[in-house]
Amino acid sequence: MELANKSRKELLAKCEEYGITNYKSKNKSELIELLSAENTRNPLLKPLKPLIKWSGGKVDEIKMFEKYFPDNYNIYIEPFIGGGAVYFHLNPSKAVISDVHSELIDLYKCISEGKAKDIYEFMENSPNDEATYYIIRDTMVMNDPLDIAKRFYYQRKTCFRGMLRYNKDKKFNIPFGRYKTINYTELLNKDYETLLNRTEIYNERFEVIFEKYNDETNFMFLDPPYDSEFTDYGYCQFGKEEQHKLASLFKTTKIKCLMIIGKTKFIEELYSGYIVAEYDKKYKFKLYNNRIGDEINTKHLIIKNY
Repeated sequence: MELANKSRKELLAKCEEYGITNYKSKNKSELIELLSAENTRNPLLKPLKPLIKWSGGKVDEIKMFEKYFPDNYNIYIEPFIGGGAVYFHLNPSKAVISDVHSELIDLYKCISEGKAKDIYEFMENSPNDEATYYIIRDTMVMNDPLDIAKRFYYQRKTCFRGMLRYNKDKKFNIPFGRYKTINYTELLNKDYETLLNRTEIYNERFEVIFEKYNDETNFMFLDPPYDSEFTDYGYCQFGKEEQHKLASLFKTTKIKCLMIIGKTKFIEELYSGYIVAEYDKKYKFKLYNNRIGDEINTKHLIIKNY
C-alpha cells in the first residue's frame, strides 16, 4: 500500500478498516504514520491463542524470541503455519499463511468465510466419547471442505495428546484422547474470523510462498519440521533435501526471516553465521496410560537473516 499516494479520505477509511482511532489531528502525515505499511502489527488488536493443538507449537516459547521480531514490516508471512501460535499472537493487519496440510487449511479457510458457528454446532452435537470419536475418524462422509474442517477440528480437540500421524494409506490413526472435558468456545470469538478473513491463505509448499512474496518490506516467521530421523509426516516428506532448499531460500531471499528450529549439528552447519541465540526447551510427555514420561531436554536455535 503506497500510503503517500492516498488521499486523506482514503487514509481515514483504512484507519477505520484496521480499527485505528487514536489519531489527534487527522492530518495526512499523522494518518500515514499510524498506517505505515511497514508496521503491520496493530497495537489495538489483542493477541489470540491458537485454535487447535499442534505438535511443536510455540505458545510457551514466544517470550524467548519475540525481541528478535523486526520493528517494521509490511506483510507477516508464515509458510509452515501449523497451529499458528506466533501468527495468532501477533494478530497482524496484513498476513499470508500457508501449509501443505490440506485439512488444516480447509479449517482456516472455513473460519475465514464465517463458518465457525457451523463447526461449533457440530462440536455441540458430537459427544466426546470413544465410540463417537472412531465413527467420526473412520467413517464420516466428507462432502465438502466444511465437512473436512469439522472432522479435523473435532480430531484436534479429542485425539490423544493432539498428535498428528497417518498410516501408509494416508489415514489419520491417532487413538481417542480420553479427555474429561474439551473446550471449543473460541469458535464463538469473531476475532478469529476477522483475522483469517484479512489473511491470504494458501495450501502450498514453502518455495511458492518465498517466490510470491519476495520483498524486503515483508517479515517471515519460520517454524519448519525439525532435523530428525523421522521425516515422513504422512502428509508430507521433510528430510535433508528439503532442509537444504529451505536454507538456500533463507539466505538468498529479500524477505526478513526469523527461524526457530531444534539444535542439531547438521542445522548448526547449515545456518552457520545466521544463528543469533539458543534456548533450552524441556518436554515431559504424558503417556497413554496417564503416566508421565521421562523429561526430555532439548535446545532450540534462533536464526535470522537480517
